[in-house]
Amino acid sequence: MDEPTALGPVDIWRLIDDKQNLWVQVTNLVSAAGDGPAAEDAAVVERRMVEADRLMTTLMEVPPPDVDGRMLRHDLMNALGAIDNYSELIAFDDDLKEARAVRDAVRRLVLSIRGRPAAAKMS
Repeated sequence: MDEPTALGPVDIWRLIDDKQNLWVQVTNLVSAAGDGPAAEDAAVVERRMVEADRLMTTLMEVPPPDVDGRMLRHDLMNALGAIDNYSELIAFDDDLKEARAVRDAVRRLVLSIRGRPAAAKMS
């Protein structure tokens, strides 16, 4: 069921599920990267996920009138874009399947934010 939020009418439960799934995939990526060559990029992915989570939490509520929801959505999409881009670099440079899973999960979350159905597999 779609509910009004600062993100617009979205299926809040799908959004929550997709966000939790992305967290799982990011955690798996950080673990797989360990202290190897992908570790620094995986740490960036994790930091941007923390930022995206904070912004989503704010946007899933109806923010006070003095908060610019448009700017928050812009910042959220930037954070999710960075997660996708860094994961692409890790997948390409280090061939970690966990990075591809992060890319799939972030794309599903973006579709949820936009209120669109997710395809069975994104990649």
